[in-house]
Amino acid sequence: MPASYARDVFVPLVVLGASLSIAFVVLTQEAVAEVEPDERGLASGIFETADHLFGGAVGVALYASVLTATSTTASDADGYRAAFLAATGLALLGLVPASQDGPVPGPPAHPIDADRRAATEHP
Repeated sequence: MPASYARDVFVPLVVLGASLSIAFVVLTQEAVAEVEPDERGLASGIFETADHLFGGAVGVALYASVLTATSTTASDADGYRAAFLAATGLALLGLVPASQDGPVPGPPAHPIDADRRAATEHP
């Protein structure tokens, strides 16, 4: 099947652009929602680092591996289709933990933090 710019590139990029612009805002808000206000900058930085390191590095490695394994030449559209499908599968796999109800349990709060929170709630 010959490649088509509109079907194989333009439409997926429009969907990607619209969904990522919505998803990044929501994901960042959820990542810092349960964090104390004075710690939100740190939590946001950790979230962004993990997102770029694991999301970007793993995604690019998967894409490049599938592309080189399935294409015979640089103009072989089947290799690119397989790589895009693999990236889609990886994104859908990420929906599994994201669809779980409730926050992820974290480490127990430090006693000093609990005392500071109690002091600010009951002046």
